[in-house]
Amino acid sequence: MDEAASQLYVSHGNAINVLVVTTTFTVLENFPTQKGARTITLNQKNHKIYLPTAEYNSAPEVTAQNLKPRVTVKSGTFSVLEIGL
Repeated sequence: MDEAASQLYVSHGNAINVLVVTTTFTVLENFPTQKGARTITLNQKNHKIYLPTAEYNSAPEVTAQNLKPRVTVKSGTFSVLEIGL
C-alpha cells in the first residue's frame, strides 16, 4: 500500500496484470505486465513498484507419471519490472 498516494497495488501473475485500487476500493487502473510477475513490492520513497519475473519454457507433456507437469524458467531470463505510477 502506498500510503502517500492512498493506493493499493495487486499483482495477478496468472492474469498477467497489476490492479491499482484506492483505499476506498475504487479501481483506478488495470495494466498488463509480463507472465509470471506476481510477487510485488513498493518503494515508498519513489512510489515505484517492482515485480520479479522471467521467461518460461514450453509446458511439458502430461504423462501417466506426471499428471501436472510444471513449466521451467528459461536460463538467463530473470528480470525485475519497474513501474512508476
